[in-house]
Amino acid sequence: MPSYYHHSFWSLLIACCIFSHLLSAQPQSPFAEIDKFVLTIPENQTKDINLLAKTLSKPAKNDLEKVRAVYKWITHHIRYDWDTFQQKSITDQSAEKILQSRLAVCEGYANLFKALCEALNIPCEVVSGYAKGTDYQVGEPIDEPNHSWNVVKIAGKWHLTDLTWGTNDRNNRMNDYYFLPAPEKLIYTHFPEQSKWQLLPSRLTMYEFERKPLVYPAFFDMPLSNLSHKEAIINASQAVIYFTFSTPAKNQLAATLKSEEEVIDLEENISRKNNQVSIKIDSLKANQTYELNIYGASTDSCQMLDLLVTYYIDTGKNSLKYVCNTQSDFKLDTLTKMPYWFMFKFIEYAQKEHYFKLEKLLKEGISLYPNNKWLYFRLGDLYEKLNLIEKAIFAYQKAIELAPDYYEPHYNLGVLYYNQAIDVYDSWRNLNPNENQSKEMKKELVNLLTKAKPHVVKALALQPDKPQLEKALKNINHFVN
Repeated sequence: MPSYYHHSFWSLLIACCIFSHLLSAQPQSPFAEIDKFVLTIPENQTKDINLLAKTLSKPAKNDLEKVRAVYKWITHHIRYDWDTFQQKSITDQSAEKILQSRLAVCEGYANLFKALCEALNIPCEVVSGYAKGTDYQVGEPIDEPNHSWNVVKIAGKWHLTDLTWGTNDRNNRMNDYYFLPAPEKLIYTHFPEQSKWQLLPSRLTMYEFERKPLVYPAFFDMPLSNLSHKEAIINASQAVIYFTFSTPAKNQLAATLKSEEEVIDLEENISRKNNQVSIKIDSLKANQTYELNIYGASTDSCQMLDLLVTYYIDTGKNSLKYVCNTQSDFKLDTLTKMPYWFMFKFIEYAQKEHYFKLEKLLKEGISLYPNNKWLYFRLGDLYEKLNLIEKAIFAYQKAIELAPDYYEPHYNLGVLYYNQAIDVYDSWRNLNPNENQSKEMKKELVNLLTKAKPHVVKALALQPDKPQLEKALKNINHFVN
């Protein structure tokens, strides 16, 4: 998902600019040397993730500088794939593919950042969730993830970062705000599926997140505080309301009120006393919806004003309504009934054959969703792949216990027992039928086929058009009546 365009309020450029002010030196970034080095890396050292990670880390003195180098390189070299975003097409967003194509949407940015950090032995995770981006409208559903970003562990502490929004806009200008922003700031726009990745001491609900006003990075640069209105929608029954807040007296401010008919400049309605600001919003008409935009710049010099915060004023039209209640949460994947964050990890570990991580993930899923049949089936499938047969059988049986008409575990369990029986049969048929060993093996053969039969029968009943199962059942019936 693309970031906000950080629109400047072009018409509010103050005419009395002082030339020396415009040319005043800006404070040097603490990462200036790292940033400079990153932009000089030869192209032939950027084709492989491990090589690129090693090269990026050369001048770094610590993990923070390594993470900064990765952030800088990606946001400078990877362009946002607007065609894929606008066409809503599904493309390969693996780290390797993104490094090759130099094009990505949010998932690709997050995957590449994670891969480079892990190549440097820096813990990093991809976070999925909902973000209030360029196309967000107050009142639209937010219960399905639409964005991916990252958490990265530096000096024993987790930090947030969003490389997609750090790349910024169609001009791909880097935005440092999204490099390790404070959790209490990013929560205005980013709501993760896993609440632990809010990184807040007191976690917000989806209900609270939806009601937060639309704020932009410059809001925190000013900063604005003590806002009179805490929610995005302001319900007004009177013709005049006052919007108040605090901000340093040196800061420039402006505001507009937009209706379906016009945009009203509220410059003359702004009154200030020291750090206190009051905006008088008058001439509100009944049964209308208005958009209140506040702009500012954290300086008294001449410069364009950035959009700080957006509110919506409803005077009885009731066209804007919140959709979340106190119990609202993210939707689950329709097939597996699991959260999207879980499915992203499951697919990643399965594709990379990280079986230990996959087992740990499935067990974590079972602890969160103990009645999920799919989890037990997948755990059984994993154990069978690892030749942990008894564990596989237990997991399949648990899946069937939760869902007696679940085809996949019946099929796998029936085939598992049947294949074991075939192995016994191959040894048994070469023995003298009168020998004790032959009799014991035949007993084991019949026992395995007896266990297989009900699962094969059930699987055929659920999906009849399976010739291989029909053949297996015929062989089973030859021994088991």
